[in-house]
Amino acid sequence: MGSIFGSDIDNPGLAFSSRYNHPAPSEPLTAREAQVFQLLGKGMTNREIAAELAISISTAETHRRNIARKFGFSGSKLIHVASLSC
Repeated sequence: MGSIFGSDIDNPGLAFSSRYNHPAPSEPLTAREAQVFQLLGKGMTNREIAAELAISISTAETHRRNIARKFGFSGSKLIHVASLSC
């Protein structure tokens, strides 16, 4: 699967691809954060992500906050960048 993380979304610690003009995360995403990031890019809400990954909504929200912290932005900018990974 081609994504901004490389060819294997399930591999933790993958680097952000330089082919996009967006900053790399300050530290690598975990495997679960990468999954959440991909689902954000598909337009899923925290509630939908939680159901898809069989985690609590609170845990999905925590992953999203961690992703936002690592990228240095949140909200629509984070979702836009995530959508490029799909």
